[in-house]
Amino acid sequence: MLKTILNTFKCNLISSHVCSYDGNDKQLFRVSLYFKNCTKVYINDVLVPKQSVYLVSTHKNTDSIKVKLQGLFSNQTIFLQVKAASIEVNFSLF
Repeated sequence: MLKTILNTFKCNLISSHVCSYDGNDKQLFRVSLYFKNCTKVYINDVLVPKQSVYLVSTHKNTDSIKVKLQGLFSNQTIFLQVKAASIEVNFSLF
């Protein structure tokens, strides 16, 4: 009985989808998350409001996005893999 009650309030990520934000921008990604029974959502260690679509960058110079879902009785951490391109900047001397 207690296990059934705990599973009812367990935080779950139902589905996720990652796509690039724009054809010219290789550093920003649009992340769609569908979750249930979550009280807080952290993306790349930052508390964000609960919504379904986020615009994010990668986590600490890696090729992944860190998503942490916090529920009443459970936590879940997921790393979503992406392909980020490096940025090259040239400064001309005056």
